[in-house]
Amino acid sequence: MCPQNRLPRSHRELSPRTEPTSSAAPGPEELEALERELMSTTRGLILAGSMRESPATLPGLALRAGWPLLAEPTSNLRVPGALAAGQFLLADPWFADAHVPDVVVQFGAAPTSRAGLELVRRAPRLVIVDPDHLVADPHRKAAWTLRAEPAAFVPDLLEGRASGPT
Repeated sequence: MCPQNRLPRSHRELSPRTEPTSSAAPGPEELEALERELMSTTRGLILAGSMRESPATLPGLALRAGWPLLAEPTSNLRVPGALAAGQFLLADPWFADAHVPDVVVQFGAAPTSRAGLELVRRAPRLVIVDPDHLVADPHRKAAWTLRAEPAAFVPDLLEGRASGPT
């Protein structure tokens, strides 16, 4: 196997990046756009997928937005404040049909269950926060993706500082 720097230039350009390329915190415009998404509807959902580090502040963000938090088993966020039976609810066709959110803000990887993937697919709008560059959008339907560490900006959203000084 050739070291990376000995590969022809065309091969180096095609090689996947292994180091994280996300910034620690989003820019003010990105943070304001995310806050607008969170306040755009009462029928939204925060979905916590697998992440390297799951921010303990996501339940508070869901509470502030008035949206449920659905935590994947791999998210390490099945804590008070998250839907306790979210996967079971999504597996029920009647419930799933009656509760399609207008917006899903997905933190981390895509859902691991068929029902979770279907919920994301059926939502009219998907925004992804993906600090780890995971395969977060298998349906390729995200309106936009924010590549930043949630721990660096969720506290600002909770404090209402996304819109700048008041």
